[in-house]
Amino acid sequence: MHRPTALLTLAVALAFTSCASIVSDDIYPVKISSSPSGAEFKVFDEDGELRHTGTTPATVMLDTDDGYFDSVDYRIQFFRNGVPAGERILEAELDNWYLWGNILFGGLIGWLIVDPLTGAMWEYQEEFAVDLAPGAAPSNPE
Repeated sequence: MHRPTALLTLAVALAFTSCASIVSDDIYPVKISSSPSGAEFKVFDEDGELRHTGTTPATVMLDTDDGYFDSVDYRIQFFRNGVPAGERILEAELDNWYLWGNILFGGLIGWLIVDPLTGAMWEYQEEFAVDLAPGAAPSNPE
C-alpha cells in the first residue's frame, strides 16, 4: 500500500471511531432484584411496550438507544402475589467512556456523531434493587 493511501485509510478509520463506541455497548445487562426477593416484574419502554417479564432476582438486557442524543428510560412494575407492589423508573446515565474517553481518542466526532448515533454514550447501572417491604419508600433506588 502506498504511504498516502495508508495515511488516508488510517485517517478515515480514526474519524469514524469514538471511545464509547469502541469500549462500551448499547445493550446492557441489568440485574433486577428486590427485597424480599421473588417479586414478579414487568419492564416497559417509554412507548409503553412490554420489553421483559420475570421474577426477582433476574438479569435483563436493555437497549440504551432511543435516537440521536436520546436514551431509553424504562418503567419497571413490581408485583407480590399478583398484587401491585410498586413502580420505579430506570434512567440511563452518560457513560464515562463517552465523557472522558473522547477527550483522548474520539474527539468531536465521537462526542457529536458516532456515540450519539449508536447509543454507546449511555449506560445503565449494573443492578437495580428495590425495597418492597411494607412501609418502604416508593422512590427510585440510588
